[in-house]
Amino acid sequence: MKNSKKKKDSVQQSQADSQPTMFPVSNTAVTIFFDRSDIGKEEIEEIITEMFGGKSVLSIDSSRPSITHFMLRIDNIDVMCSYMSFPYPKEECDILSLFHINHYILEEEQKALVEHKSFCVLTEIGGGKTLAGKRSVCLMLTKLCGALLHIEGAAGVYYSAGSLLLGKKCICTMRQ
Repeated sequence: MKNSKKKKDSVQQSQADSQPTMFPVSNTAVTIFFDRSDIGKEEIEEIITEMFGGKSVLSIDSSRPSITHFMLRIDNIDVMCSYMSFPYPKEECDILSLFHINHYILEEEQKALVEHKSFCVLTEIGGGKTLAGKRSVCLMLTKLCGALLHIEGAAGVYYSAGSLLLGKKCICTMRQ
């Protein structure tokens, strides 16, 4: 009887180990919304290289018509920047409900955020495992968001882990 219990526990443990983790602890992601869907890879690459230098863009994959992936290295942190030329899935983010808990969004920004046409997801890769690493990642993502918000049509930033939604003008005002 003991052997079958050990086998059952072993099978359950191996099944649990094979399940992907739902929320990777060491990766941090931020989403930027745009009120236009025609942002080209050149426009994104130009703002990134202007702000962080030519060596910051490691590679660009635009093999899919509606998604462009940029592998970046900024402040010695690897980050994936994925631009998608379609609206963010509503089941992933109910923007209207976020207005009730995020008060730093102007009325014209609300419209642009609700009716956004495309988005860009920024995901750091493995840099935020320690407290110092998390700080570095936070600073880098903030600078990268600030750079991408210079693109015409940028509407705001969403940090899903904190349900934080900020309008572009609020962020630009905070920098002054």
